[in-house]
Amino acid sequence: MIGGMNGFVKMVDVHTHILPAIDDGAADEKEACQMLKALASQRVTTVCLTPHYYHHKESITAFLTRRAEAFQKIEEYASQCELTIFLACEAHLTEDLLNEPDLSMLCINKTRFLLLEAPRDWLFSAKEQFLLERLISRFGILPILAHVERYPPLLKSDSLLSNLLEMGCRMQINLSSLSEGSFLIRRRLIRCLSEDTIHFVGTDCHNMTRRAPEYTRHIDLIEKKLGRKFVEQLQINAKRMLNPSAMKVQL
Repeated sequence: MIGGMNGFVKMVDVHTHILPAIDDGAADEKEACQMLKALASQRVTTVCLTPHYYHHKESITAFLTRRAEAFQKIEEYASQCELTIFLACEAHLTEDLLNEPDLSMLCINKTRFLLLEAPRDWLFSAKEQFLLERLISRFGILPILAHVERYPPLLKSDSLLSNLLEMGCRMQINLSSLSEGSFLIRRRLIRCLSEDTIHFVGTDCHNMTRRAPEYTRHIDLIEKKLGRKFVEQLQINAKRMLNPSAMKVQL
């Protein structure tokens, strides 16, 4: 067990699909509560609820209404599990999303951080990077690029990663990639973590079977490779991100 001031490090899961019946995550309230219980049993104390948001499918207002209704169904159970849960989303980045007047309600816990899913076929070309630049400059939002291990260009190019970081982007990986990805991907992810070019981790859990909320098994791999202090700092950084009052970001 990873040590800390109270005997263990309080873990943060920044990427989950636990809200019931809102996307391709938890099918119903029962499964959502099972997922919360599973995370709580693995030293996780803070969970970001990040259902998919597709602008071409529904308005932000309609999405926020559905999200609030789903949140109410699990809020009490999360409290019973001693979990702090925050509303957010995993927004799919398209040009039409940037036509909205305001995206702040999609961000994590009233911060300026937005978990963002790029199209799967993105090469992060100059044109595609320009969309990210527009998002940052127009809305004052800092994108957290979700599951960056899915984008080969990001894993292959240090210069591309550097460009995105200088732009203001942050990077998140799915913990399962540290044990289920290829050897080369796993080695690359550990190196990026050690070099602080990956900033956040999450389970990206969707259900209790194929994409279950497995946190401890994978975070322990990071401790084995990079040490206890590194894991502690990783969690501290995530908690700072979730605290709007402590957020001091220069754009």
